[in-house]
Amino acid sequence: MADLQEIVTHLEFQGYEVEEGENNFRATHERYLNFLFKEFRGGVLITIMFAGSEYAKDNLSDFKEIVNEINARAGVARAYVDGDGDFMMEGYFPLPYNRAAFASFLEVLHADEAMLFQVEGLRDFFD
Repeated sequence: MADLQEIVTHLEFQGYEVEEGENNFRATHERYLNFLFKEFRGGVLITIMFAGSEYAKDNLSDFKEIVNEINARAGVARAYVDGDGDFMMEGYFPLPYNRAAFASFLEVLHADEAMLFQVEGLRDFFD
């Protein structure tokens, strides 16, 4: 739990507001995408999600093709379409916490987030 608290402190220093939930934490920011995070298999799993639209459910093959394109371009995050047709993007940071390593991880995660806005047609698949 000490490592997780250091990550919370790091995120708050970077301008995130962090709220603890029952099974995870929620991080919100004015400039970056909001995400959930939790301890997972010796590290921290960060999850960004968008609800899939009806268009996404009706065009699942096209949605998955775009997700594959995202995965080919992403640095630390991996994306998938869950069983409900929602878009999920996750990044895993192994513990123990290291300030420089986590700062580098966040920098690449933010670049992966920014890349989402450059993928043509992606927004059609979100509610």
